[in-house]
Amino acid sequence: MFDCAATGNPKPQITWLNNGVEIDLNDLDSRMFRWGCGSLLVAAVRPQDAGTYTCRASSRLDVADRAAALTVLTAPRVSSGGAGGAGGAGGAGGAGGLAVSARALSAATLPCAARGRPPPTVRWLKDGDPLTPNHHDFDIVDGSSLRIQGVLGVDAGHVPSARPRPPPAPRSPPCACSCCRPPTVRASPLVALPYTANT
Repeated sequence: MFDCAATGNPKPQITWLNNGVEIDLNDLDSRMFRWGCGSLLVAAVRPQDAGTYTCRASSRLDVADRAAALTVLTAPRVSSGGAGGAGGAGGAGGAGGLAVSARALSAATLPCAARGRPPPTVRWLKDGDPLTPNHHDFDIVDGSSLRIQGVLGVDAGHVPSARPRPPPAPRSPPCACSCCRPPTVRASPLVALPYTANT
C-alpha cells in the first residue's frame, strides 16, 4: 500500500505512475487499485511489480510528484544442469537431484545456480556435513557450483546444496503525503514486501 493524499485550490487530481508510465486504474484485469482518497493498493505482489511508484498531484496551477520504491523479496531457488569433468565425468538428472560420476583423480564439477532477492548464499554439504573451500581440494566456482580436484573414493556420497532463506522484510511505516497550494506531496522512500514463488 502506497499512501498519498493531496489538497489544494483548485483541488488537485491524483494519478499514479509505475517507472514513469501512468497506471490504468480502470483496467479490470489490473492488480492495482485506488484506495481511499488517493492511495495505491498493489494486490498479490509479484517480482515484476518492483520499481518506482510516483504519486502525482496535478491542477491547472502546478504539478507535484513524490516517488517511492517497491522492492519484492523472493525465496531462494536452485537449479542444476549437466556436469562434466576431466577424465570422463558425466551427470544425469533425476527426481532426487543431479547424479555425477567421475574417474578417480580427475576433476568434477557439481553445478548449482541459485537465484532470489536478496541474492542467496550457497553452502555445500556432504552426507549432512558442511564442506569448506580448500578442504580436500574443494572449491566454489561461479559463486555457487562445487569443484572437486582429484576425485577420490571417499568423495562419493550425497552432496546437497543448502540455501538459507532471505531475512524477513523490514516493516515500513505508512507513507504520509500532504499537499498545499500549489500541490506538493511526500511519500516514504522504500517499501519492501515478501514474495514466495510456487513451485
